[in-house]
Amino acid sequence: MEAIILAGGLGTRLQETVPNLPKAMAPVGDRPFLSHLLAYLQTQGVTKAILAVGYMAEKVEAYFGESHNGLPIIYSNEPRPMGTGGAIKLATAHVSTWPVLAVNGDTLFPFSLPSFEAFHHSTPGCFSIALCPMSNCERYGTVVTSPDG
Repeated sequence: MEAIILAGGLGTRLQETVPNLPKAMAPVGDRPFLSHLLAYLQTQGVTKAILAVGYMAEKVEAYFGESHNGLPIIYSNEPRPMGTGGAIKLATAHVSTWPVLAVNGDTLFPFSLPSFEAFHHSTPGCFSIALCPMSNCERYGTVVTSPDG
């Protein structure tokens, strides 16, 4: 499966902490957060990463180049801020196999991509969304689910 990774946001809340980096490049340990995310997605079977970049795209491209630990990377560079939906739509031009996974470049929660993909194929919907429980979701909003998933 291929993954579109949204890594082009301004990161306004983090600019004070990491003033010269895009949010996905904030250091976690000895490397950028995006490096951890790419490594995790690769363990889940992702075979190509399409990085939807914009703000400070050159820093992301300079660090990762054309691949990360053997995972091919393609860049989809927004000519102007297009929002989440616009960035995903623009990046789909680089998708060669469907379905495609779309994730935020500044978020990681463990899940089984093979199980998630199997679930997606078992339903009549055109897209599926993976959710993770949170104790304080005021900033993000909520999603109401039914007992059967």
